[in-house]
Amino acid sequence: MATRYCIRCGAGTEDARLSFCPRCGTAYAGQGQEPAPRPADTADDPSAYIRVGPTRLPRLLPVALLAVLVAAGTAVGVTLANRDDDTGPPPSTLASFSSPAFEDTATESVPTGPEPELPTEPTEPEETQEAQDTETAASVVESYYADLNAGDFGAAWDRGGSNIATEQTYDEWVSGFRTTRSITVDATDDGFDEVDVYITSTLTDGTTERYQGTYTVTDGEITAAEIQQAP
Repeated sequence: MATRYCIRCGAGTEDARLSFCPRCGTAYAGQGQEPAPRPADTADDPSAYIRVGPTRLPRLLPVALLAVLVAAGTAVGVTLANRDDDTGPPPSTLASFSSPAFEDTATESVPTGPEPELPTEPTEPEETQEAQDTETAASVVESYYADLNAGDFGAAWDRGGSNIATEQTYDEWVSGFRTTRSITVDATDDGFDEVDVYITSTLTDGTTERYQGTYTVTDGEITAAEIQQAP
């Protein structure tokens, strides 16, 4: 069954029994009867509508759509303008990006302690070095008698006593000093190995004995002796 459209409002119907538009009451083409009364909801002014094919649209609809588009465009423009004016995030946001990890510490002073002392080679006492530097043949003889006065017979034996007492054992040589309390010696050398000595020996009974002669010193050791009792 064909659909009929109203020439006034564009409403369509498939009911062939109707002679008038059920919306606006306009007679269909070929109908000569008086139009039926318009329903209350179709009493609108025909000039307020436009017909688009079989559809009738309000004439103000395009204006409303244009107004909506204009308003939307204005809102977008304001938003972009505000964004262009901003030079950076708000202060609170900037503060959130600060981190002590990026602080410049190049100029901070670093505490320094005293510089470590480098290890040095052990040095002998100054007096010992001076003694070695100034050791002469005469000083070797004086050291020999200093060992005897101190009772360090082993040191005196090694300093040359073993070379003097060639016919004695160490014990026999030591026993020869049992009656000796102290010994003084006046030793001079000629800058070489020969040492002239004058010896005074004080015994345990208080008496003294005097000797004189020469010692031969080689490489810091007494190697020979020619000693005789002084008159």
